[in-house]
Amino acid sequence: MDKSSGSIEASPVCDTAGNMTTTVQDPITEASSYVVRFRNNVTSTGAVLVVVAWVPNHANAVPVPQQTMIAPGATGELSGIVPPAANARRMLIVASLDGGEGGRLTLLENGEARAIDDVTETTTWHLLVAVKS
Repeated sequence: MDKSSGSIEASPVCDTAGNMTTTVQDPITEASSYVVRFRNNVTSTGAVLVVVAWVPNHANAVPVPQQTMIAPGATGELSGIVPPAANARRMLIVASLDGGEGGRLTLLENGEARAIDDVTETTTWHLLVAVKS
């Protein structure tokens, strides 16, 4: 968290050829509600595809992947409940930008901002699913 501005910034751990960023976020807790929000810039040249998917734990059932296309200047969101850690190992969030797009990607857990990043290239966030304590 950037204490001077009060914003929560994601930090990339891998940048492949300058056109894709992969970021490992802190774990998300099973049974929590989540909202993935993307605000596409008004100056974007095209729609942005946002996907939420789950990596199964030992081939257990996980929620069906969700996706939405977000037009320039629009905001879209995907939401749900984090599956049990026994079923899901990891949450994947992808904002697919073809070029010329940009916007703000936000993850909320139980109504609170967990991660916020202004993106200008395809971005993938990975979050381990944590057991609720």
